[in-house]
Amino acid sequence: MHRQQDKASSAAPSPKIFSRTTLKLLVPIVLGSAVAVPVQANTFADLRVGIAQEDNVSKGIGGADIHDDSYFLLEGGVGKFLQIRPGQSVTLGVSAAAQRYYEMAGFDADIIGAQAAYNHKFGLGAYAPTVSLALGLSQEARRGRERDRQLHDLTLSYSKRLSPAWSVYAAVMHEWSEGTKDAFRAAANTYPWWAWNVGDDIFDFTQSSFLASADYTFVNGSTLTASYTFTDGHSVASGLVPNDPLMAISSAIAFDPAFEPSWDSSQAAYLITSDTHVYALDWSLALGPNSALDFGYEYRDIQAPSSISYTGSRVGVTLSWAY
Repeated sequence: MHRQQDKASSAAPSPKIFSRTTLKLLVPIVLGSAVAVPVQANTFADLRVGIAQEDNVSKGIGGADIHDDSYFLLEGGVGKFLQIRPGQSVTLGVSAAAQRYYEMAGFDADIIGAQAAYNHKFGLGAYAPTVSLALGLSQEARRGRERDRQLHDLTLSYSKRLSPAWSVYAAVMHEWSEGTKDAFRAAANTYPWWAWNVGDDIFDFTQSSFLASADYTFVNGSTLTASYTFTDGHSVASGLVPNDPLMAISSAIAFDPAFEPSWDSSQAAYLITSDTHVYALDWSLALGPNSALDFGYEYRDIQAPSSISYTGSRVGVTLSWAY
C-alpha cells in the first residue's frame, strides 16, 4: 500500500462525455508544453513488492457473502519529469501491476496504465505550495473476465510542506469506469419478471472523491501518513442469489465470475449507489537512499440506500525501490 500523494498521476475517475472531452482538450496542452525546450529532464523508475490481508474481498454485506484472503502484489513504473520553466513541470509515466490472491483467484488482476500530470509550484523553496492536474488511463484484466474494466481518471491536487517534519496533501478526483466484458445476466428464474430489465453492466459508472492527508517525517527518516477519502459514487458487492435487499437497490446485476458456479447456489455481483469512507494509516521506514519498507492499514465504511452497509479492512507490508 503506497501513499497516494507520491503518485502525481493517481487521479480519480471521470464521466463518459466529460472524460473524453477533457482528454481531447488537456492532453495536447500538457504534451504540447512538454515539447518546449525543458530546463531539466529526469527519468525515474520505481518497483514495489508486497503482501496484504483483506477481510472482505467480495464486499459482501454479511454472513456467507464475506470472504477474506491474502494477496501478493507486484507493481512498478517508469516515467520522465520535465521542468518546462521555473515553477512549471510535466510528469509522464507508464505503470503495470499484478495482484494474486491465495484462495480467491477470481479476483486476480493485471493492470496497465499511462499517466500525465501538469504541476505548478507557487514560488521557490521547499515550502512553496504545488497544484497539479493529472490525467490517467488504465486497463484492468481479471481472472473473472466480466470484472474487466477500463478507467479514465482526472485529479486536481494541492500539496504543501509546512515544516521540515509536516506536509499536507488534498485532492478532488473524478472517475469514469467502463466494464469491457460484463455481459452475463443473472439467472432469470431466480428473480420475478420485473427484475429481468435490470442492467448487467456492473462496472459502468462514474464517481467523485475527496482525499486529505498529512505526513510527519521523523528524524530517522521514517514517515507516518494519515489519510481520509470520501467517495460519492458506487460499489460492486457480491452476494448469493437470491438477495432481495441488494436486488432492491441495485442498478445492475450479473453473475459474479470471480466465483466457481455450483449446483446448489449462484453468486451475483450487484452495482449499488453508495457513500464510501476510507481511513488509512501508513508508516514508511527508509532502508537506504533508494529503498523503503512500508506498513499500511486501511478501513472502509460503505453506506448504501435502505440502511444497507458493510465494512472492510486491509493490512499489508510493501518493499519499494525508487531510481
